[in-house]
Amino acid sequence: MPYKFETDKKKLPRKLDRRVRLTAKDKERILMLIKNTTLSNAKIWTMYWVHRKTIYLLRNPAQAANEKKAYKQRRLDGRYYNKEKHNDAMQSLRQHKKANEQNLI
Repeated sequence: MPYKFETDKKKLPRKLDRRVRLTAKDKERILMLIKNTTLSNAKIWTMYWVHRKTIYLLRNPAQAANEKKAYKQRRLDGRYYNKEKHNDAMQSLRQHKKANEQNLI
């Protein structure tokens, strides 16, 4: 029998979604810092607690597009999918949604 969350398709608000690191406002602020200041990537990623490559890809959108295309190509051989890890992640997500059931939209 499927879980309730598999059939309802309700989503958590963005602030409770654990996959989201940067909000849209954060991205705007980072892009503004990149354009208006001479801060290094290292300073910016330490300010926002994200991986350094995230800032690099925000600074270089053409490279981000190339990386996305290459990732799509590499994914075809199945190297990024681990069934057990996926099942554990889905179970954890269901438990997180159940704990935050009153906040679902």
